[in-house]
Amino acid sequence: MDGLADVLVVLAPAVSNPLTAASWLASPHRQLAGARPIEALRRGAVAAVLRLAKHAAADLTH
Repeated sequence: MDGLADVLVVLAPAVSNPLTAASWLASPHRQLAGARPIEALRRGAVAAVLRLAKHAAADLTH
């Protein structure tokens, strides 16, 4: 799936458990109009999911 590996690389420094990343991917986000990041990636919204992942990673590491 396009973008998934990039999203996981962005999230990796902020999450110590792969299940946390999986949970993030499967949880609805208002920044994606309530969609789950994994669904948004399937629709081709790679840039939007990457932006959201970068913000999430920054929030988790600060």
